Amino acid sequence: MAAAPDDLHRAAKRLKEVDAIIADPATDDPTRTSAMIERSQLLEIISSTATALKQHHRVGAAPSAGQAQQAAACAQPTPYFRLSDAKRVELEAEASALRGKIAKVGLRPEVKDKLKQDLAKIEHLLAMDRSPTPESRPVQELRMQG
Repeated sequence: MAAAPDDLHRAAKRLKEVDAIIADPATDDPTRTSAMIERSQLLEIISSTATALKQHHRVGAAPSAGQAQQAAACAQPTPYFRLSDAKRVELEAEASALRGKIAKVGLRPEVKDKLKQDLAKIEHLLAMDRSPTPESRPVQELRMQG
């Protein structure tokens, strides 16, 4: 459905009516609340309709970069995740401390499981930092792996 200037005009007119309802001190609370909800919906309609009316459709194929430019852009992948040196050192120290706590004998199983979970989170962050590209495997596969 294409947006029409009439739709925008009707929505703006209704918005003025709803604003008057909200501003009227004689309006009861349920009516004011429903008017506020309608107002937010009207603002969304006005925004999307105005955007649709401003779009200009271009004719012809979209310009594309040449093969050389694409190859140059893909030659050096930039890392998607990087830790600062200080944060990396902090996480490595925390991981080391957690490994020490997990190795202790006499630890309750639930405490040990929680420490292992915390260690897994930290190791995941450190692995992401070492990885030059994002992990391509789905999250469920990574979870099943361990």
